[in-house]
Amino acid sequence: RLVIERGGALPPADGDTVFDYRLERGVPVMYVGLGDCRVAVGIDTGFAGWLAVPPRVAELLHFERDRGLRVESQNIHGTVVREPLRRSRDDLRIGRYRAPRPHVVVCDCSPLLGARVLSRFVITFDPRHRRIRFTTPRAEVATPREMPIRLPDAP
Repeated sequence: RLVIERGGALPPADGDTVFDYRLERGVPVMYVGLGDCRVAVGIDTGFAGWLAVPPRVAELLHFERDRGLRVESQNIHGTVVREPLRRSRDDLRIGRYRAPRPHVVVCDCSPLLGARVLSRFVITFDPRHRRIRFTTPRAEVATPREMPIRLPDAP
C-alpha cells in the first residue's frame, strides 16, 4: 500500500523505519544494505522483481553459486530481455527490516528495489521533506529492533 503525506507529516529520518530520499529523474532513491554494502536504489513498483543491480554493483556483492538462472522481462521500451538471476548470500536490510537472501537481477540498469519487496510494506512518502517510511501491517504491535520479512522463492 502506498500513502502520500502532502503536508509533511513524517518525522525526521531515524534509519529504522523513516529514511531520507532524493529524486533522480523523478524516481525516489534511498539507501539499503546488502551484506557489507550500502546501495542507493530506486523505489520502483513497476519492477516486478526483488532487487536489480548493474554488473559494477554486483561485483561488490556476495552470491550463492551461479546456477545459470535467467529472468525474462520487458523494459519500458517494450524490449524483452533475459538477464542473470542470482541469490544473495547476505540479507537485504531496510532499517529494522531484513529480507533473507533475496534474489538479485544483474542487468544494465540503475539499482532498483522492486515490487516483490515493496509489496510487503505500507510505504508512506513525505514529498515536502523527501522522507519515506516503511511499516508492515503488524508494525503497531511489533517492537524488535530487527523484523524479518519473508520473500517468496524465485520462480
